Amino acid sequence: MAVVELDAGQGARLFDKIARDEMGISGDEFLRRWDAGEWDDVDYDTIPGLIEVRDSLPFVR
Repeated sequence: MAVVELDAGQGARLFDKIARDEMGISGDEFLRRWDAGEWDDVDYDTIPGLIEVRDSLPFVR
């Protein structure tokens, strides 16, 4: 399996796509809400897509 490296712009676009596909919000909106602590005290399994988008944070951070 080949490893593909992404530059910062490609990583941001991929993160945005994942956030839109999984949660129906932009990557920027996810980051704003994540940084505000909106999901700090929730059971991640109760919010569809949250785990997948959270796991994709390294693409933008």
